[in-house]
Amino acid sequence: MAFHYEWATVRGARTLLMKVAKVVEVYRDPVNAELSVNAEPEVDALWSNPTDSKRMLLLIPGNPGCINYYQEFALALWRSLGGTVPVWGISHAGHVFHDKLKQETFDGNAYPTLQFQVDHKRWFLDHYVPPHVEHITIIGHSIGSYIALQMAKQSKDPRINHVIGLFPTIERMALTPHGRIYTPVFKYGRWLLFGMVSAFSFLPERLQHWLLRYSVPALTAGTGHLFDGAVNLTKLPSVRCCAMMTLDEMDQVKTLDRSLIEDQTARVTLYYGQNDHWCPATYHSDITKMFPDAEIFLCNHGFEHAFVMGDVEPLAAIVAKWMDVPVK
Repeated sequence: MAFHYEWATVRGARTLLMKVAKVVEVYRDPVNAELSVNAEPEVDALWSNPTDSKRMLLLIPGNPGCINYYQEFALALWRSLGGTVPVWGISHAGHVFHDKLKQETFDGNAYPTLQFQVDHKRWFLDHYVPPHVEHITIIGHSIGSYIALQMAKQSKDPRINHVIGLFPTIERMALTPHGRIYTPVFKYGRWLLFGMVSAFSFLPERLQHWLLRYSVPALTAGTGHLFDGAVNLTKLPSVRCCAMMTLDEMDQVKTLDRSLIEDQTARVTLYYGQNDHWCPATYHSDITKMFPDAEIFLCNHGFEHAFVMGDVEPLAAIVAKWMDVPVK
């Protein structure tokens, strides 16, 4: 087993992917890692063995949608499933900085919309998931849960057999405690935010990194993957895409689209937090009344919405129990 990052063009957008599987090459700098021609055979070798797993997991991040944040969670899932199921993750279009991001457009728009992110992930499934994979479990976090449910509903791919939403923001986002704060911040104050990020970018890189570590010590924990994700948010083009997507989320994710659960109840699992300011426990109470037969759980372990900051191992163990791991 090894950890692998690569860039790919997904629906016209350069996108950072991560994979936990049988790969030899490991990139030390995932934000700048570039898949070379020489590395291609090693990636293909992931799926060249007919005894490889017939199922895979696909992680869809929240916002910010930098897949680096989920590195330890992906590794924990791999271990919890006995190293038998490949775990892939895909960043959101526009959320991970690269040299040509300023010039990139998304269906003709300067910023990727929420619907573009849904289409982006559907396109990835259609073009990148190997044909021998028969069972796909999609795990979304936060707004990634909404994207996962939408792509499963809209996709014609029969291989999607399980959709898991962790701390799912799938309704009334602007009315949540954090939604009431961040909606006016990004609607009226985003230019101040952009100015601050722009000014920060002129500081020497070493000073930028020191300030990040000093202000948020948790970023230096583990392998440094959280720090890699934080550094990405010092890049103005990435911050703009994240901020504009946040506004689109507040505008689009309002009353619950019942069909997201109703039309696919048998393959949906949702996991809410006890004290989550993005999807309050009252939302869990409401949705369980609507769908009493659905797999909808309320966390009793005290996990935070931003679980990638520390609760990856126990949450990965819980997710693994929901899965039918004997399928190979």
